[in-house]
Amino acid sequence: MSIHAFSSFAGIVALGTQLNRTTREHPAPGHHRASADAGRLGKVSASDILAVQAAASYLDVSRGTLDNWRSQGRGPAYVRQGRMIRYRRADLDAWMAQGVVRPQGAA
Repeated sequence: MSIHAFSSFAGIVALGTQLNRTTREHPAPGHHRASADAGRLGKVSASDILAVQAAASYLDVSRGTLDNWRSQGRGPAYVRQGRMIRYRRADLDAWMAQGVVRPQGAA
């Protein structure tokens, strides 16, 4: 379809109406986010799911550090939701617990 096919405003509006109708009839994968998230995230409350910036703050590191760890395959486990990245608070706690060092002199 060429750009010249829609030389009028009415043609553009008609195309937009057609696209809206198509997306309503055939929602994109993952459109019903609640049911899709339940399978990936397990049964957790919304407050236990953190966006990247909130997870970085929780770990007391910068967002860039968290992004770098993720791209290098290091750092805490995460959940990908389409293009979004989310962290479960329990995964952050478990990852921090893995780094606990007990001094030899401690009982």
